Amino acid sequence: MKKLIFIVIILGLGLAMAGFWYWNRDSFSKAALKLEILGPGKASLSQEVEWTVTYRNNGNIKLEDPHLTFEFPDNTVSASLLDEVNGNTVSSGRVEIGPDKIGDIYPGEEKSFKF
Repeated sequence: MKKLIFIVIILGLGLAMAGFWYWNRDSFSKAALKLEILGPGKASLSQEVEWTVTYRNNGNIKLEDPHLTFEFPDNTVSASLLDEVNGNTVSSGRVEIGPDKIGDIYPGEEKSFKF
């Protein structure tokens, strides 16, 4: 009888550890997403400047419904002068790109947007 209880406890612990491993393998770490913003360090008055935002999913799981928000540096853009960036409306120096434009980000996938 003691052997049976011991075996049941060992099997229960084994199943608990396997379940914990399975549940944690789908967790996402910020380190799995590489984000790079490229642009000039300085700009002169009325010079047009372009920033490139590149991201890459270095993780093992698909990222669903991602959102990208790009906020222009102070005193660089006027929302009244710029109506659209990448097909998205600019409001108060900020561009928000939703999952409908980005789509899911699969492992190893890399995309970039220009602002």
